[in-house]
Amino acid sequence: MATANTQADARFAELVRTAPFIFTAQVVQPGATSVAGLAPNERLAVVKVDSVFRAPPVLGSLKNKRVTIQLGGQKLLKAGEKALFYATSWLYGDGVAVVEVARERVPSDLKSLAARVAQAELRFEDEKLNARLHRAEIVITGLVEKVGPVDQDFGSQRSEHDPLWWHAEIAIDHVEKGKARDVRLTAYFPSSLDEYWLETPKLHAGQRGTFILHREAEGKRARMQPPGPALLDPLDFQALGQTERVRALLKLASA
Repeated sequence: MATANTQADARFAELVRTAPFIFTAQVVQPGATSVAGLAPNERLAVVKVDSVFRAPPVLGSLKNKRVTIQLGGQKLLKAGEKALFYATSWLYGDGVAVVEVARERVPSDLKSLAARVAQAELRFEDEKLNARLHRAEIVITGLVEKVGPVDQDFGSQRSEHDPLWWHAEIAIDHVEKGKARDVRLTAYFPSSLDEYWLETPKLHAGQRGTFILHREAEGKRARMQPPGPALLDPLDFQALGQTERVRALLKLASA
């Protein structure tokens, strides 16, 4: 039977997984908004952010900034009240608006909370990387010797989301998973900067690290299959300093 502590830990981990915003803040204006075009109502509040434990890097520092929050099912807050907020993204523009998913009292030990968030994020990142490793056909550590475009006659599907496949010749240092027929391997990656492929790894000569290679694109990209083993996700390339982390996850998965 799960103890109260393990249940609390599981709830906290799930909040970190689902809430890209975690911060403490003080209510400045209940029922108001700091975002143009967002009409005030009683479920909104403008808060001044005190401490930030998690937020999308693209927004820069939110510390001491005013954010509009759509309050959840808990009681409304009064001006001057402080809380620890867990929230999801809502509106970005001339201001930031978020949607509350949970609220707690401000903890007395903020350093401990920051450490807990960091640990939960690391576990979450390990879970995502482990999923990529599990589905990979082959995982290698090596050096990119050269790259170049693939013959554009490959495949019959063409659209504005065309991946524009390139190949990379990789000198293999070590095979971490699967089998390689030679000391070199040809891998593929989408060179396109289209929204479908923008965040996938773009390899270049001289790049060394771990390459997590897959045969099939999935989901909305399933119609645009690669010519061979390919990097299809931001996690499919890991810098050299992450090699031992990759090996530890593979070892744990095979235990």
